Amino acid sequence: MVGEEHPLTLATQLNLAITHINNRKISLALRELRKMDPRLQGFVGVQFDSTLSEKVRRQWSQSQSIGHVPICGIHSLALAEFVPEENKAEAVGLAADILLRWQRLAGEREALIAHLARVSEDPKIRELAESLAEARTAWSRLVNMPKPNPKAVAITRDKVEEMEVQLAGLSREFKEQQSNRTLEWRKVEAALPNGSVLLSLRALEPIDFKTGSPGERRWLALLIPAAARDETEIILKDLGPANTVAEQFKRFRDTDSSEDARELYTLLFGELGGELAKYNTLYLAPDGLLDLLPFAELLLPDFRYWIQHKRLHQIRAGRDLLRELATGEETATTFVAFGDQGNRIISH
Repeated sequence: MVGEEHPLTLATQLNLAITHINNRKISLALRELRKMDPRLQGFVGVQFDSTLSEKVRRQWSQSQSIGHVPICGIHSLALAEFVPEENKAEAVGLAADILLRWQRLAGEREALIAHLARVSEDPKIRELAESLAEARTAWSRLVNMPKPNPKAVAITRDKVEEMEVQLAGLSREFKEQQSNRTLEWRKVEAALPNGSVLLSLRALEPIDFKTGSPGERRWLALLIPAAARDETEIILKDLGPANTVAEQFKRFRDTDSSEDARELYTLLFGELGGELAKYNTLYLAPDGLLDLLPFAELLLPDFRYWIQHKRLHQIRAGRDLLRELATGEETATTFVAFGDQGNRIISH
């Protein structure tokens, strides 16, 4: 027995989920994917503990199929036409949960532990964080051995979990980060102000369930409105090929023209226009290339600036809304149009 978070265990569970999907046993597939998520988080965490180079970390998180397939697979499943109506809402809800948990997750916990070990003003936190980092590294080595010792893995994992509980009791930051592992869309929805919507953007590669292979990279939009009653009010939308968006983004950046600003808005959000029109405030959580996009400069089809029509707030991830609700700490970058200069919006 190699343990729940060993690559072989995860691969077996993943293969079972894909088999259920191909046999159109969607309820069973969703159950396996739901069980797999926390184990996958543990697996990814120990990989990052044993990988010292930041460049290698990024390459690993982008290329490893064990991590890639379940994350992209649940979103592919939620968008698949063959999913029966009775399973659709559950699939969309699980996809929303996983996107919220995983957006910018890679390396986040490890970075926080290292940060606490270096700069915390509390010596108890510094000492415990340093010991936790060492224990997680030891756990990683044990998990990744060719023939792991299940007893040694279990003992070290229990030690890590005990230390994490202790650190969460001392550090509010770490306690908050721990809670992200089980984040659900309903918690984010409850943190949204009335009349607002979370628009989360993520580049993913859809999965061919017959072969298990990833397809062309595409942008995905997740919309969670304030006061959503259930999963049927969540929208998951394929926005099209990532390469097409990247090409238009480059044109917009090179030309800085109104036409290209409008075309980029239409390419990304044109099909969501009717839905977005229902809300006066948008919380935008972009990822990857779209982190660099100046949303305040996008133009609507009628050439009005988007920011003149909506209140736009940019956040790192949907879970940042919970921090703002709990602490009152401002987590969003708010774009405010306050002037005009040669028909160009000046924003902050």
